Amino acid sequence: PSGPPLHIQVFPLSARSLAVTFSPPALEARNGRIVGYYLGYKALDMDSNYMFKKLSINELSNAGNQQNEVNITSLSANTKYAVVVQAFNGKGTGPQSEEVYGQTLVMDRPSAPLLSQGDVGYDWIEIVWTFPSEANLTVALSQINGYYVFSKSHSSVWMERQIRIKTNAYTSNDLLCGTLYQYYVVAYNAMGKGDASDSIAIKTKGSTPVPPKHVNEFLMVNTTWAHIQLDAWHSNGCPIKEFLIRYRVTKYETEWSEVSA
Repeated sequence: PSGPPLHIQVFPLSARSLAVTFSPPALEARNGRIVGYYLGYKALDMDSNYMFKKLSINELSNAGNQQNEVNITSLSANTKYAVVVQAFNGKGTGPQSEEVYGQTLVMDRPSAPLLSQGDVGYDWIEIVWTFPSEANLTVALSQINGYYVFSKSHSSVWMERQIRIKTNAYTSNDLLCGTLYQYYVVAYNAMGKGDASDSIAIKTKGSTPVPPKHVNEFLMVNTTWAHIQLDAWHSNGCPIKEFLIRYRVTKYETEWSEVSA
């Protein structure tokens, strides 16, 4: 080719990657079919030569006369790079384009936390998390400004709470005993909110009351009265708030009468 690729632009994708878009050389400068490109890049703050990446037409998002796109990865954060592109055909390589510049982001938005269940009580739940992209949790937490914790029970809507500290755990208090709750977490830093974690379902301790196994464990009767021993019911960890007693005279009544205790 006797001419360079055209319309080169560089965009930041993350703290360690750039996107480069470009068009083929002008039609009259191709001198045959373009079969690929050399993409060169170097950091401007280092006295280094270009590193070149060979790209066949099949590796590009669009071939022919359309705009092509390729990503450069494994770069340094917050670093300005110079980028050049050369086209080649079956006879050789054409001239380089002029340098175009792009800078990686200072840091990435946080990745989605991985949630797990911590300790659980009758009216509280602890959730803990880590980050899949960082082997060192301390490094991951150092880049985070805080979190949004979302929670709900089966009968409520999602509630949001912001936590402005660097941590990897959260305790939700004043919950209902024996109740299933759902949680998900979004971390944020100076670049904004990251992706939401998968939701996790956790149940507080406790369950519905357990009745006595035998009638004589809770009921004493005489000719004119009946005494019900309410403390014969086991709370199963959750405080019993109320009893509903239903009774009827079996020979004369079909409807139940009710009284609360």
